[in-house]
Amino acid sequence: SGKCPRQVQVQQRQAANMRERRRMQNINDAFEGLRAHIPTLPYEKRLSKVDTLKLAIGYINFLNELVRTDKGNDPLTGSSGLSRCSSRDDSKKIIVRGCGGNPFISHSLSWSRKSDISPNGTMYAKVWTPEDPRTSKSGTPFE
Repeated sequence: SGKCPRQVQVQQRQAANMRERRRMQNINDAFEGLRAHIPTLPYEKRLSKVDTLKLAIGYINFLNELVRTDKGNDPLTGSSGLSRCSSRDDSKKIIVRGCGGNPFISHSLSWSRKSDISPNGTMYAKVWTPEDPRTSKSGTPFE
Protein backbone atom coordinates (compact mmCIF):
# COMPACT_ATOMS: atom_id res chain seq x y z
CA SER A 1 0.00 0.00 0.00
CA GLY A 2 2.97 2.34 -0.39
CA LYS A 3 2.87 3.76 3.17
CA CYS A 4 5.91 3.42 5.35
CA PRO A 5 5.48 1.92 8.84
CA ARG A 6 6.10 5.34 10.40
CA GLN A 7 3.14 6.89 8.54
CA VAL A 8 0.91 3.99 9.59
CA GLN A 9 1.90 4.46 13.24
CA VAL A 10 1.18 8.20 13.07
CA GLN A 11 -2.26 7.59 11.53
CA GLN A 12 -3.09 4.93 14.11
CA ARG A 13 -2.05 7.25 16.93
CA GLN A 14 -4.13 10.11 15.48
CA ALA A 15 -7.16 7.82 15.21
CA ALA A 16 -6.68 6.62 18.81
CA ASN A 17 -6.36 10.23 20.01
CA MET A 18 -9.59 11.16 18.20
CA ARG A 19 -11.43 8.21 19.79
CA GLU A 20 -10.16 9.24 23.24
CA ARG A 21 -11.23 12.86 22.69
CA ARG A 22 -14.73 11.70 21.70
CA ARG A 23 -14.91 9.37 24.71
CA MET A 24 -13.91 12.16 27.11
CA GLN A 25 -16.38 14.56 25.47
CA ASN A 26 -19.17 12.00 25.97
CA ILE A 27 -18.22 11.63 29.64
CA ASN A 28 -18.11 15.41 30.13
CA ASP A 29 -21.49 15.82 28.41
CA ALA A 30 -22.98 13.14 30.68
CA PHE A 31 -21.66 14.93 33.79
CA GLU A 32 -23.14 18.22 32.58
CA GLY A 33 -26.49 16.47 32.19
CA LEU A 34 -26.19 15.03 35.70
CA ARG A 35 -25.28 18.44 37.15
CA ALA A 36 -28.40 19.90 35.53
CA HIS A 37 -30.64 17.38 37.34
CA ILE A 38 -29.20 17.65 40.85
CA PRO A 39 -30.43 20.48 43.07
CA THR A 40 -27.40 22.40 44.25
CA LEU A 41 -26.62 25.42 46.32
CA PRO A 42 -25.16 28.30 44.32
CA TYR A 43 -21.48 27.36 44.38
CA GLU A 44 -18.78 29.78 43.35
CA LYS A 45 -17.59 27.49 40.59
CA ARG A 46 -18.70 24.36 38.77
CA LEU A 47 -18.65 21.13 40.77
CA SER A 48 -15.95 18.58 40.02
CA LYS A 49 -16.91 15.16 38.70
CA VAL A 50 -16.29 13.57 42.11
CA ASP A 51 -18.37 16.21 43.91
CA THR A 52 -21.14 15.81 41.32
CA LEU A 53 -21.21 12.05 41.96
CA LYS A 54 -21.28 12.58 45.74
CA LEU A 55 -24.22 14.99 45.47
CA ALA A 56 -26.04 12.63 43.10
CA ILE A 57 -25.60 9.74 45.54
CA GLY A 58 -26.91 11.87 48.40
CA TYR A 59 -29.89 13.08 46.37
CA ILE A 60 -30.77 9.56 45.21
CA ASN A 61 -30.53 8.28 48.79
CA PHE A 62 -32.82 11.10 49.94
CA LEU A 63 -35.39 10.36 47.24
CA ASN A 64 -35.17 6.64 48.06
CA GLU A 65 -35.85 7.42 51.72
CA LEU A 66 -38.86 9.56 50.76
CA VAL A 67 -40.29 6.72 48.71
CA ARG A 68 -39.50 4.13 51.39
CA THR A 69 -41.11 6.11 54.22
CA ASP A 70 -44.18 6.90 52.13
CA LYS A 71 -44.84 3.27 51.09
CA GLY A 72 -47.95 1.81 52.61
CA ASN A 73 -49.56 5.19 53.19
CA ASP A 74 -53.04 5.39 51.74
CA PRO A 75 -53.68 8.52 49.66
CA LEU A 76 -57.46 8.06 50.10
CA THR A 77 -57.33 8.32 53.90
CA GLY A 78 -55.09 11.37 53.85
CA SER A 79 -52.17 9.78 55.69
CA SER A 80 -48.82 10.70 54.27
CA GLY A 81 -45.09 10.64 54.85
CA LEU A 82 -45.14 14.30 55.84
CA SER A 83 -43.80 15.06 59.27
CA ARG A 84 -45.28 17.74 61.47
CA CYS A 85 -43.07 20.16 63.29
CA SER A 86 -44.18 21.91 66.44
CA SER A 87 -44.58 25.67 66.26
CA ARG A 88 -41.47 26.08 68.43
CA ASP A 89 -39.31 24.53 65.67
CA ASP A 90 -37.37 27.15 63.78
CA SER A 91 -37.58 26.06 60.15
CA LYS A 92 -35.63 27.90 57.48
CA LYS A 93 -36.64 28.47 53.90
CA ILE A 94 -34.10 27.03 51.52
CA ILE A 95 -34.12 27.91 47.84
CA VAL A 96 -32.44 25.20 45.83
CA ARG A 97 -31.34 26.62 42.51
CA GLY A 98 -30.58 24.71 39.35
CA CYS A 99 -26.99 24.34 38.20
CA GLY A 100 -27.18 27.30 35.81
CA GLY A 101 -27.81 29.77 38.63
CA ASN A 102 -31.09 30.87 37.04
CA PRO A 103 -33.30 32.08 39.93
CA PHE A 104 -36.41 30.83 38.12
CA ILE A 105 -35.23 27.21 38.00
CA SER A 106 -35.62 25.44 41.32
CA HIS A 107 -36.64 22.09 42.73
CA SER A 108 -39.49 21.42 45.13
CA LEU A 109 -40.04 18.21 47.04
CA SER A 110 -42.83 19.54 49.24
CA TRP A 111 -46.55 18.96 49.05
CA SER A 112 -49.62 19.40 51.22
CA ARG A 113 -53.13 18.04 51.65
CA LYS A 114 -56.07 20.10 52.89
CA SER A 115 -57.45 17.04 54.68
CA ASP A 116 -54.28 16.72 56.77
CA ILE A 117 -53.72 20.16 58.30
CA SER A 118 -51.50 20.62 61.34
CA PRO A 119 -52.82 22.60 64.36
CA ASN A 120 -51.22 25.85 63.18
CA GLY A 121 -52.22 25.23 59.54
CA THR A 122 -48.68 24.67 58.31
CA MET A 123 -47.38 21.50 56.65
CA TYR A 124 -43.75 20.46 56.77
CA ALA A 125 -42.02 17.90 54.59
CA LYS A 126 -38.54 16.48 54.40
CA VAL A 127 -36.34 18.66 52.24
CA TRP A 128 -32.97 17.61 50.91
CA THR A 129 -30.39 20.32 51.46
CA PRO A 130 -27.25 19.77 49.42
CA GLU A 131 -24.00 20.19 51.28
CA ASP A 132 -20.83 21.44 49.68
CA PRO A 133 -18.96 18.12 49.29
CA ARG A 134 -15.69 20.04 49.15
CA THR A 135 -16.16 21.08 52.79
CA SER A 136 -17.60 17.80 54.06
CA LYS A 137 -15.78 16.51 57.14
CA SER A 138 -16.30 12.80 56.43
CA GLY A 139 -15.10 10.99 53.36
CA THR A 140 -18.61 9.77 52.53
CA PRO A 141 -21.13 12.41 53.62
CA PHE A 142 -24.15 10.75 52.01
CA GLU A 143 -24.56 7.38 53.66
